[in-house]
This record gives sequence, C-alpha cells and structure tokens, in this order.
Amino acid sequence: MELLVDWQAFGAEVNTASFERVKSRYEAAGFLYPDKRKRLEPYWAVIADSWDRTMSAGDSLRRLFSWQSSDGARWAFVDLWRATERSWWVQHLVANGGGTGSLKTMLAATARSFADPWMAGCEAWFRPVNRFANRMLGGGADALCHDGGKSTQLYLRVPYFDAGPVTGLHIREVKQASADLMRLAVQNRHPAFPSVAALADDPLLDAVDSRYRAVGLRRYRRIFTATDRAGRLLGAVLAHRAPLGLNYSFLENRCDLLLDDEDPQDAEGTAQALVAAVADTYGDFAPGFIPVMLTSDTTAAESVRAALHAELMQTYAQAVWLRAGLPRLAEYFYHAGRRTRRPQK
Repeated sequence: MELLVDWQAFGAEVNTASFERVKSRYEAAGFLYPDKRKRLEPYWAVIADSWDRTMSAGDSLRRLFSWQSSDGARWAFVDLWRATERSWWVQHLVANGGGTGSLKTMLAATARSFADPWMAGCEAWFRPVNRFANRMLGGGADALCHDGGKSTQLYLRVPYFDAGPVTGLHIREVKQASADLMRLAVQNRHPAFPSVAALADDPLLDAVDSRYRAVGLRRYRRIFTATDRAGRLLGAVLAHRAPLGLNYSFLENRCDLLLDDEDPQDAEGTAQALVAAVADTYGDFAPGFIPVMLTSDTTAAESVRAALHAELMQTYAQAVWLRAGLPRLAEYFYHAGRRTRRPQK
C-alpha cells in the first residue's frame, strides 16, 4: 500500500487555521488543561506573535495540518515546526471524536515530509502515559529499528545557580560536534538522534537560524563539553533557544544534558558544572528557569536531579525517525490508527 504519494489525498489542509481557532479547540479538547493554561497565561501575546511570524513564511517554518468531518463535528490538528534545516518537530496532536482525524492528519504530515527529498528526519515529544500517543508515535518509532526509536527523558526545572570549579574537570564551549560527542548523543538518546538533531551538519543551527531571522525570530544552539585531565568526554549540554511557546511545554528551549553512563564517577559534579556554564544562555528565558532534559536510564539520574536542585516537571518520551523509515512509519500509522477510527461522516 502506497501512502506517501499525495499528502492531500487524506483530506487535510495545511496552514489554514487561525491561532484563535486552534487555541479554542485545544481548550475544548482538554489539551490546555488548567495547569498548562496557567503556565501559558503570561505568554499568549508572545506565542501569538511567533505564530503569525512563522506562518508568514508559508510552509517553510510551520506546517499545521488540520482536518474536520463533513458535518464539522469532528476535527484534528497536528503541528510541525522546523527544528533544523533538514528536520521537523512533530507535536500537539489534538483531536476529538475518535482516531479518524488523528490518523488523517498524521498520514498527511508524513506524506508531506516524505515529499521533501532534502529532509533528514523528525522528532516528536509526548507523555508516555498518553496511551494513544505512546501507541502511535512511540510504537511507530520503535517499529523502525535503526531508522527510528525513542528514549525516556526527565523534564527538570532547574534554578539558576553558580557552581564552583570541579577538580580535574574542564568545561568549554565548542563549535563542532566531535566523534565522542556524537557517541554520547547516541548513548543518551538513539542512533538516529544525531542526524535528526543535525549535530554534524549544523551543530549551532546557523542554517535554520537564518530562516527564523528572516521573520524576526531566532533558533540557535550552544554546546558545552566536560572533559577530564586525560581529555575523556564525561558530559555535554546542548542548549537550544527558539521562540517561546512554539511548544506549549517550552520544549523548544530545552537544554539536553548528556552524561557518559559508562563512566558515571562524579556525574553530579559534571552535571552541575555543565548546567552552570550554560545558565547565561537562559538569562532571557521568560519562565525563569533552565529547562533541562536528562535521560531517565542514566545510572545517576536521581542523584543528578538532586544535585541540580531540580523539580521534576514531567516525564516525556522523545521519538526520532529518519526519512528512510517514513514508508514503514506510514504503514504503522495506518494499521494502528484503524483500530481507533470511527466511521467517517
């Protein structure tokens, strides 16, 4: 079955819904639950401005796929924004009335992505406790083997702090991703992650930043590494900055903390030094904390969280997949989604 020939065959539209319409439907579906609305309340004007600016670039920076039934009673959205020059961030799959709309928007988004021969891959973040998202996005990524997969991440609210020097530890900012850094990224995430994150091709996200600059926004990354006296890489941070509220959990501004789980000695001190080094990158982050992502499978995850004086905000899964896996991903979506569909009106 060929599902990637024509994205318009699924009845979805792209970038036709207004910000206010989407926001109201997110609220109606319960996606904007009270705590999330409270966190977002001070920033709606900024989020709306970013929406207008990204939408002004056509489908170059944002692709909002929408679908509704013929009677208008059922609807669905899935939102994509350009994370790197060659990858997209898939998020906010919100629907009412069964899985039909979700399936159609997901298949349309997958087919549209596959139509771009330059695309390297995509990433998606979701809560594992969300059974539908875990089955569709997580299960789909797992079905791709080396072309995709997922990892579980702890979303930490880390206060700004200064860390004293750690004996024998060298912290520095780097402009390129070394082979050791790529290995560390694979260890903490998935073999597909470095390609999707453009660590080798565009480590500081200069190429995609130029696109955002064209509409008055920014999207960039800073990288810091921690090495011991022998030059061994013990950890790194990837500090991402992007327009506030592209993701409604502020994950667009996440700080990936990568630690060498094969040499966990003094992981707490390494983590403290790295996060302190990157703190000034988040000096203008309006929510007022450093949004750190830490792999839950790290041996020292709990002790690192305590050392950072961090509040656990949420547990997320990050799914990644490469372009080569999109045909299999579409097949997975189609068969898994059929089990949750209602008859289309």
